[in-house]
Amino acid sequence: MTGELARLAGPPVRIVRGREGVLAWKDRLVELSRRAAQTNAMAWLEHDLARPLFALKRPTLILIMGGGADGANELRAAVLLYEHRVFGVGSRLFFSDYHGAAKTVIAAEGERARAAFIASELLMQEGALMVHISYEGDQPQMDAAGRGRQAEEQRWTWAIRQRQAIGYLLVKDTVDATLAQLGKHTRRNLRYYRRRAEAELGQELVDHPELTRDEFVAFTRRCSYALTDEQAARRYEGIQNMPAKYLYLGLRAANGEWLSLIGGHTHESDIQIDWQMNRADMPSYSLCTVMRSHLIEHAVRHQTRRLFFVGGTAHSIRSAMTPVKIADLVVLHDKLPRKALSRMTRPNGFAREMLSNTALEWHRWWRIPSLYDQRGSWRKDPGREGPDELPEAHRLRG
Repeated sequence: MTGELARLAGPPVRIVRGREGVLAWKDRLVELSRRAAQTNAMAWLEHDLARPLFALKRPTLILIMGGGADGANELRAAVLLYEHRVFGVGSRLFFSDYHGAAKTVIAAEGERARAAFIASELLMQEGALMVHISYEGDQPQMDAAGRGRQAEEQRWTWAIRQRQAIGYLLVKDTVDATLAQLGKHTRRNLRYYRRRAEAELGQELVDHPELTRDEFVAFTRRCSYALTDEQAARRYEGIQNMPAKYLYLGLRAANGEWLSLIGGHTHESDIQIDWQMNRADMPSYSLCTVMRSHLIEHAVRHQTRRLFFVGGTAHSIRSAMTPVKIADLVVLHDKLPRKALSRMTRPNGFAREMLSNTALEWHRWWRIPSLYDQRGSWRKDPGREGPDELPEAHRLRG
């Protein structure tokens, strides 16, 4: 039903599948993220869709439109998921971007849970076997009085959980003020390992380092958590196609060898770090810590206010980072048992954690009235959306 419109308990909903189709909505998504106070969520959509571990997945975008005379063309919420593909064929398993819930559900904070449930039901009606959606915010209240009627004709079960994730490091006007937020040992290590690398290795920071493709691939082979050569080559090509304001820094020793590389994005007063690669054969120099020291200075120098690490960070600076509440929603079809579905999910991923959690409470699918039966513009017909007239709508079952 690509590009078609549906109404689910009021809100008109559209599905867009494929990279080019999703990118066609970028301007609208960037504007929506600005209104939803998620300013950097969609700013680098081209890069997000082309990342090495996502390039083989098919992006699926669920658009929830506003309604009423004043909001007929308004995009109220968007949910971006990725369908796993096996030998080029869709698996009907849909997952959030495991690097960050902020890139999955784009909506005002109080509307994210509703958008997640609406998107899940729509995809399940379309034949999905599993939908996993992570979003920033609280899970909805599910007391007995608020459960609504169960959809007995639907062979779906669902569960939801709340967890806390790492948000961002607040960058202040000076390096010392920023470091003051960190623990005593972290501050000491940032200074100690930086001075040691400078004294013993002659390391220097290089802005936009120049490596050939072969040099970049060879470097990744020497790093912890190394990419495959194919993934490394794809990352290299992505860097070459990025605009000049793409953050790309390298640590180089006096002998010309590269020690660490880091890449990310800048948007307004935010920096988002997408990846970092450090030589694995020099653990005593704590190259990750050395690069973080340079990164903090770089952020202060460019008047950054928030420093994000996609997927979080294991580094000790995490203790000073603002926490974020995340809700994980998983909806399953009864065709496959949870154990079988678990084997089809990403190892150590949030979906697998939930599928293997025997203490988690699973429910037969129902609609939560507080999410679906609100009055307001979401219950109105959309009329027209953008330059093209929308196809005739149909109502989902249930």
